[in-house]
Amino acid sequence: MRKKLVILHLCCLGALGLASGGAVWWASSYLRTPQFRHELALLVEEATGRTVRLDGELGLSFFPWFGLNAQGFSLGNDPDFGDTPLLSASEVSARIRVLPLFERRLVFDTVELTNANRTLTMNAEGRGNWEGLAEHLRAQEHAQQKAGAFFKRITLRGLRLVDGQARLDDRQHNHSYITTDIDLRTGRIESGQALPFTFTCSFDWPRPGLTARVESTGKLHWSAEDAEPLLTETTVQADIGGTFMPALAPRAMLATEVRVDDKGRNLKLLDARLRLLD
Repeated sequence: MRKKLVILHLCCLGALGLASGGAVWWASSYLRTPQFRHELALLVEEATGRTVRLDGELGLSFFPWFGLNAQGFSLGNDPDFGDTPLLSASEVSARIRVLPLFERRLVFDTVELTNANRTLTMNAEGRGNWEGLAEHLRAQEHAQQKAGAFFKRITLRGLRLVDGQARLDDRQHNHSYITTDIDLRTGRIESGQALPFTFTCSFDWPRPGLTARVESTGKLHWSAEDAEPLLTETTVQADIGGTFMPALAPRAMLATEVRVDDKGRNLKLLDARLRLLD
Protein backbone atom coordinates (compact mmCIF):
# COMPACT_ATOMS: atom_id res chain seq x y z
CA MET A 1 0.00 0.00 0.00
CA ARG A 2 2.77 2.38 0.96
CA LYS A 3 4.61 1.57 -2.26
CA LYS A 4 1.54 2.44 -4.33
CA LEU A 5 1.15 5.74 -2.52
CA VAL A 6 4.79 6.60 -3.21
CA ILE A 7 4.38 5.73 -6.89
CA LEU A 8 1.17 7.78 -7.10
CA HIS A 9 2.90 10.71 -5.43
CA LEU A 10 5.83 10.53 -7.85
CA CYS A 11 3.44 10.38 -10.82
CA CYS A 12 1.63 13.49 -9.60
CA LEU A 13 4.90 15.32 -9.15
CA GLY A 14 6.00 14.22 -12.61
CA ALA A 15 2.76 15.43 -14.19
CA LEU A 16 3.06 18.75 -12.39
CA GLY A 17 6.67 19.09 -13.51
CA LEU A 18 5.75 18.36 -17.14
CA ALA A 19 2.88 20.84 -17.03
CA SER A 20 5.06 23.54 -15.49
CA GLY A 21 7.82 22.81 -17.99
CA GLY A 22 5.32 23.06 -20.82
CA ALA A 23 4.07 26.40 -19.53
CA VAL A 24 7.63 27.72 -19.28
CA TRP A 25 8.47 26.45 -22.80
CA TRP A 26 5.35 28.03 -24.29
CA ALA A 27 5.86 31.28 -22.39
CA SER A 28 9.53 31.51 -23.35
CA SER A 29 8.54 31.18 -27.02
CA TYR A 30 5.78 33.79 -26.86
CA LEU A 31 7.67 36.27 -24.68
CA ARG A 32 10.34 36.63 -27.37
CA THR A 33 7.88 37.77 -30.04
CA PRO A 34 7.19 41.37 -31.13
CA GLN A 35 3.51 40.73 -30.38
CA PHE A 36 4.27 40.19 -26.69
CA ARG A 37 6.49 43.26 -26.53
CA HIS A 38 3.62 45.34 -27.89
CA GLU A 39 1.09 43.69 -25.60
CA LEU A 40 3.31 44.17 -22.53
CA ALA A 41 3.62 47.90 -23.24
CA LEU A 42 -0.17 48.18 -23.66
CA LEU A 43 -0.82 46.27 -20.42
CA VAL A 44 1.55 48.51 -18.45
CA GLU A 45 0.06 51.63 -20.04
CA GLU A 46 -3.44 50.46 -19.15
CA ALA A 47 -2.39 49.74 -15.56
CA THR A 48 -0.55 53.05 -15.03
CA GLY A 49 -2.20 55.47 -17.45
CA ARG A 50 1.27 56.53 -18.64
CA THR A 51 3.21 55.85 -21.83
CA VAL A 52 5.86 53.13 -21.57
CA ARG A 53 9.10 52.60 -23.48
CA LEU A 54 11.25 49.46 -23.47
CA ASP A 55 14.70 49.81 -25.03
CA GLY A 56 16.66 46.93 -26.48
CA GLU A 57 15.45 43.36 -26.79
CA LEU A 58 13.59 41.44 -24.12
CA GLY A 59 15.69 38.67 -22.58
CA LEU A 60 14.69 35.59 -20.60
CA SER A 61 16.27 33.90 -17.60
CA PHE A 62 15.59 30.35 -16.39
CA PHE A 63 17.85 30.02 -13.34
CA PRO A 64 17.56 30.58 -10.44
CA TRP A 65 14.05 31.67 -11.49
CA PHE A 66 12.00 32.11 -14.65
CA GLY A 67 12.03 35.77 -15.54
CA LEU A 68 12.16 38.61 -18.02
CA ASN A 69 14.71 41.40 -18.39
CA ALA A 70 15.25 44.44 -20.58
CA GLN A 71 17.93 47.08 -20.97
CA GLY A 72 16.28 50.45 -20.60
CA PHE A 73 12.79 51.32 -19.34
CA SER A 74 10.87 54.57 -18.95
CA LEU A 75 7.42 55.54 -17.68
CA GLY A 76 5.94 58.77 -19.05
CA ASN A 77 5.21 61.92 -17.11
CA ASP A 78 1.90 63.65 -16.45
CA PRO A 79 1.28 65.70 -19.65
CA ASP A 80 0.81 68.83 -17.52
CA PHE A 81 4.42 68.53 -16.26
CA GLY A 82 6.34 68.14 -19.53
CA ASP A 83 7.97 65.32 -21.48
CA THR A 84 10.69 64.22 -19.03
CA PRO A 85 9.87 60.63 -17.91
CA LEU A 86 8.52 60.25 -14.41
CA LEU A 87 10.59 57.09 -13.96
CA SER A 88 13.44 55.60 -15.97
CA ALA A 89 15.89 52.78 -15.33
CA SER A 90 18.94 51.38 -17.09
CA GLU A 91 17.74 47.81 -16.51
CA VAL A 92 14.53 46.12 -15.48
CA SER A 93 14.15 42.46 -14.49
CA ALA A 94 11.06 40.58 -13.36
CA ARG A 95 10.41 37.16 -11.87
CA ILE A 96 7.41 35.49 -13.52
CA ARG A 97 5.15 33.10 -11.62
CA VAL A 98 4.52 29.94 -13.65
CA LEU A 99 1.13 28.66 -12.47
CA PRO A 100 -0.86 31.82 -13.37
CA LEU A 101 0.28 31.35 -17.00
CA PHE A 102 -2.25 28.50 -17.27
CA GLU A 103 -4.99 31.07 -16.63
CA ARG A 104 -3.50 33.58 -19.09
CA ARG A 105 -2.45 35.84 -16.23
CA LEU A 106 0.97 37.50 -16.29
CA VAL A 107 2.07 37.79 -12.66
CA PHE A 108 5.41 39.38 -11.85
CA ASP A 109 6.48 38.12 -8.43
CA THR A 110 9.17 40.82 -8.10
CA VAL A 111 10.16 43.62 -10.46
CA GLU A 112 13.64 45.09 -9.95
CA LEU A 113 14.71 48.43 -11.43
CA THR A 114 18.43 49.19 -11.53
CA ASN A 115 19.74 52.78 -11.66
CA ALA A 116 16.18 54.03 -11.40
CA ASN A 117 15.80 57.78 -11.83
CA ARG A 118 12.62 59.54 -10.65
CA THR A 119 11.81 63.09 -11.68
CA LEU A 120 9.24 64.51 -9.26
CA THR A 121 7.67 67.96 -9.54
CA MET A 122 5.15 69.85 -7.43
CA ASN A 123 3.47 72.74 -9.22
CA ALA A 124 2.57 76.15 -7.81
CA GLU A 125 -0.84 74.81 -6.71
CA GLY A 126 0.80 72.02 -4.70
CA ARG A 127 -0.11 69.10 -7.00
CA GLY A 128 2.61 66.55 -7.73
CA ASN A 129 3.27 64.87 -11.07
CA TRP A 130 2.96 61.48 -9.32
CA GLU A 131 -0.58 62.05 -8.03
CA GLY A 132 -2.33 61.21 -11.30
CA LEU A 133 -0.45 57.91 -11.41
CA ALA A 134 -1.51 57.05 -7.85
CA GLU A 135 -5.14 57.93 -8.64
CA HIS A 136 -5.07 55.75 -11.77
CA LEU A 137 -3.56 52.79 -9.91
CA ARG A 138 -6.34 52.97 -7.32
CA ALA A 139 -8.97 53.17 -10.07
CA GLN A 140 -7.44 50.12 -11.82
CA GLU A 141 -7.25 48.04 -8.64
CA HIS A 142 -10.13 45.79 -9.76
CA ALA A 143 -9.94 46.35 -13.51
CA GLN A 144 -11.42 43.71 -15.81
CA GLN A 145 -9.78 41.86 -18.70
CA LYS A 146 -8.49 43.97 -21.56
CA ALA A 147 -10.38 43.12 -24.74
CA GLY A 148 -8.30 41.56 -27.51
CA ALA A 149 -5.24 40.86 -25.33
CA PHE A 150 -3.90 37.34 -24.86
CA PHE A 151 -3.08 37.90 -21.20
CA LYS A 152 -6.09 38.89 -19.14
CA ARG A 153 -4.15 41.20 -16.84
CA ILE A 154 -0.68 42.12 -15.66
CA THR A 155 -0.10 41.89 -11.89
CA LEU A 156 2.82 43.12 -9.81
CA ARG A 157 3.46 41.42 -6.46
CA GLY A 158 6.62 43.20 -5.30
CA LEU A 159 9.02 45.99 -6.25
CA ARG A 160 12.69 46.75 -5.69
CA LEU A 161 14.72 49.83 -6.69
CA VAL A 162 18.50 49.43 -6.68
CA ASP A 163 21.05 52.25 -6.78
CA GLY A 164 18.35 54.79 -7.68
CA GLN A 165 18.07 58.53 -7.44
CA ALA A 166 15.26 61.06 -7.32
CA ARG A 167 14.85 64.81 -7.47
CA LEU A 168 11.82 66.71 -6.21
CA ASP A 169 11.35 70.28 -7.42
CA ASP A 170 8.82 72.09 -5.24
CA ARG A 171 7.66 75.08 -7.31
CA GLN A 172 5.17 76.11 -4.65
CA HIS A 173 7.92 76.82 -2.08
CA ASN A 174 10.86 77.18 -4.50
CA HIS A 175 12.91 74.32 -3.02
CA SER A 176 14.62 71.24 -4.44
CA TYR A 177 15.34 67.95 -2.69
CA ILE A 178 17.76 65.31 -4.01
CA THR A 179 18.07 61.66 -3.00
CA THR A 180 20.76 59.25 -4.23
CA ASP A 181 21.85 55.67 -3.46
CA ILE A 182 18.18 54.69 -3.14
CA ASP A 183 17.42 51.11 -2.15
CA LEU A 184 13.69 50.37 -1.88
CA ARG A 185 12.16 46.96 -1.19
CA THR A 186 8.48 46.24 -0.75
CA GLY A 187 6.61 43.30 0.66
CA ARG A 188 3.74 41.59 -1.13
CA ILE A 189 1.40 43.93 -3.03
CA GLU A 190 -2.20 42.89 -2.36
CA SER A 191 -5.49 44.63 -3.05
CA GLY A 192 -6.92 46.31 0.03
CA GLN A 193 -3.82 45.59 2.14
CA ALA A 194 -1.08 47.86 3.48
CA LEU A 195 2.25 47.55 1.66
CA PRO A 196 5.28 47.01 3.94
CA PHE A 197 8.54 48.54 2.77
CA THR A 198 12.16 49.27 3.68
CA PHE A 199 13.97 52.30 2.28
CA THR A 200 17.48 53.75 2.49
CA CYS A 201 18.98 56.75 0.70
CA SER A 202 21.34 59.71 0.88
CA PHE A 203 19.40 62.98 1.12
CA ASP A 204 20.52 66.48 0.06
CA TRP A 205 18.61 69.74 0.65
CA PRO A 206 20.83 72.24 -1.20
CA ARG A 207 19.49 75.64 -0.11
CA PRO A 208 20.01 75.27 3.67
CA GLY A 209 22.97 72.94 3.04
CA LEU A 210 21.53 69.89 4.82
CA THR A 211 22.63 66.34 4.04
CA ALA A 212 21.56 63.06 5.64
CA ARG A 213 21.79 59.31 5.42
CA VAL A 214 18.25 58.00 5.88
CA GLU A 215 16.86 54.57 6.80
CA SER A 216 13.13 53.88 7.03
CA THR A 217 10.67 51.01 7.43
CA GLY A 218 6.90 51.21 7.45
CA LYS A 219 3.58 50.53 5.79
CA LEU A 220 2.08 52.34 2.79
CA HIS A 221 -1.73 52.34 2.58
CA TRP A 222 -2.09 52.68 -1.19
CA SER A 223 -5.43 50.97 -1.78
CA ALA A 224 -8.67 52.91 -2.26
CA GLU A 225 -10.29 50.31 0.02
CA ASP A 226 -7.92 51.16 2.89
CA ALA A 227 -9.15 54.02 5.09
CA GLU A 228 -5.92 54.27 7.10
CA PRO A 229 -3.53 57.25 6.71
CA LEU A 230 -1.10 57.03 3.80
CA LEU A 231 1.83 56.03 6.04
CA THR A 232 1.57 54.16 9.35
CA GLU A 233 3.98 52.20 11.58
CA THR A 234 6.74 54.08 9.78
CA THR A 235 10.03 54.87 11.50
CA VAL A 236 12.85 57.03 10.19
CA GLN A 237 16.46 57.23 11.35
CA ALA A 238 18.78 59.87 9.89
CA ASP A 239 22.43 60.80 10.32
CA ILE A 240 22.33 64.56 9.59
CA GLY A 241 25.18 66.86 8.58
CA GLY A 242 26.11 69.65 6.16
CA THR A 243 26.74 73.40 6.42
CA PHE A 244 23.26 73.78 7.91
CA MET A 245 24.56 72.34 11.19
CA PRO A 246 26.27 74.57 13.80
CA ALA A 247 30.08 74.44 13.99
CA LEU A 248 30.06 73.10 17.55
CA ALA A 249 27.74 70.21 16.57
CA PRO A 250 28.39 69.34 12.91
CA ARG A 251 26.33 66.14 13.05
CA ALA A 252 23.07 64.98 14.58
CA MET A 253 21.12 61.75 14.87
CA LEU A 254 17.35 61.87 14.38
CA ALA A 255 14.93 59.06 15.16
CA THR A 256 11.18 59.51 14.76
CA GLU A 257 7.91 57.86 13.84
CA VAL A 258 6.26 59.32 10.75
CA ARG A 259 2.59 59.50 9.84
CA VAL A 260 1.21 60.99 6.63
CA ASP A 261 -2.53 61.56 6.22
CA ASP A 262 -5.00 63.97 4.58
CA LYS A 263 -4.26 62.41 1.18
CA GLY A 264 -0.53 62.72 1.68
CA ARG A 265 -0.54 66.44 2.56
CA ASN A 266 -0.23 66.29 6.36
CA LEU A 267 3.08 65.07 7.79
CA LYS A 268 3.35 64.28 11.50
CA LEU A 269 6.52 63.42 13.44
CA LEU A 270 5.77 61.37 16.55
CA ASP A 271 8.16 60.68 19.43
CA ALA A 272 10.98 62.52 17.65
CA ARG A 273 14.43 62.28 19.27
CA LEU A 274 17.35 64.46 18.13
CA ARG A 275 20.90 64.05 19.47
CA LEU A 276 23.64 66.53 18.57
CA LEU A 277 27.12 65.10 18.05
CA ASP A 278 30.46 66.85 18.42
